[in-house]
Amino acid sequence: MPFRTIIISLLFFFASLASAQSSKDPIWYTMMQDSNVNYYSAVRAYEVYWKGKMPPPNKELRHSEAYLAYFKTLTPAEKIEYDRICWLSKAFRHWKRDVSAWVQPDGHILSLAEQTAMLTRQQQELKAIEQKKGK
Repeated sequence: MPFRTIIISLLFFFASLASAQSSKDPIWYTMMQDSNVNYYSAVRAYEVYWKGKMPPPNKELRHSEAYLAYFKTLTPAEKIEYDRICWLSKAFRHWKRDVSAWVQPDGHILSLAEQTAMLTRQQQELKAIEQKKGK
């Protein structure tokens, strides 16, 4: 009977941990998922979040003395959270790269429909130019 109680307690613990983590996502991660987000606001939120913190490691930083010393100071729970935030950061950097071509001067990111319309219009303009040259 005690074994069953321990198992049930652990299941509840992990379920509550999972739901708590999703509510602790950084604002820049939440902004990234919003199709109406202002690009510059999301990038600024990301920069503010990491200001004064150990940045997500790249290949060089992961083996640096500063990073290793910092990582040793973290508790196991803090290490798990730091790794989770680093994965979210990687997703943010990929999002930033992927949408950068579609950012307007005011920070608006073109929707898929707007992107398609722009590409169609450019193709039509190119055809018109080619036809004028062919005459």
